[in-house]
Amino acid sequence: MINNRKTTLFDSSKFSKEIAKILQDRIVKTHKFKSIKNFPIVLGKQAMYILNWQKAQLTYSRGILEMLGYSKDEFTMDMALTWIHPDDIDVINRILKGVVNFAINNNVNAQKQYLNVTFRLLKKDGTYLRVMRQSLPYQTGEDGILITHLSVLTDISFMKTSTNFVEWELYAGNIDVTPFKKSIYHEFANFFTEREKEIIRLIDKGFTNKNIANELTISEHTVVTHRKNILKKSNCHNKIELIEFCCLNGIL
Repeated sequence: MINNRKTTLFDSSKFSKEIAKILQDRIVKTHKFKSIKNFPIVLGKQAMYILNWQKAQLTYSRGILEMLGYSKDEFTMDMALTWIHPDDIDVINRILKGVVNFAINNNVNAQKQYLNVTFRLLKKDGTYLRVMRQSLPYQTGEDGILITHLSVLTDISFMKTSTNFVEWELYAGNIDVTPFKKSIYHEFANFFTEREKEIIRLIDKGFTNKNIANELTISEHTVVTHRKNILKKSNCHNKIELIEFCCLNGIL
């Protein structure tokens, strides 16, 4: 199997253990799903699993072998959190931290609350599969904070798109999701350097490379270099995708 993962500053094992320590004395209240084994999925195109943050373990999975090629013993919590395309993993890590940190400190018992994220996941044969992961609370504490969450993976590789950057959507019915989104935005505060953010704001205003160079008193060549680095870091191909990425993640 090809191991193509990018080394990042995020340590999923350390993070999950830290969360487990915070949740260790919480009393679990079962979520509304009573029979998870009857939850419908399309084998080969969908899979599901439950992450228990109190135990720092993956406690249930179904369809992983058919969709990704891993046995139940192979597919662990660490794998679910880190076996992600090198260009996607940093963004996914930031979203994960923002979501979990909010969910263990706030009541997330909303009836219709879930997070959709699209990214590329590593299969056992070394190829990557573009998936949509829909996650929602499965078990919570008596005060409504997250203990375990259910994730359903759906193969969306049939959708031909020119963009590969990670996209996400948070839905919570009639509940205001602004505080939840701010927790995710916080994780992107240092995604770009201050100089890169200055350039992005000017790009958003329609400035050309020459205009940006004059505005910031730097060479045009330096602006071009910054723009290349910005696009590479965000996995975007052009200005339109970049502005969309920045708006999605609270950078603009």
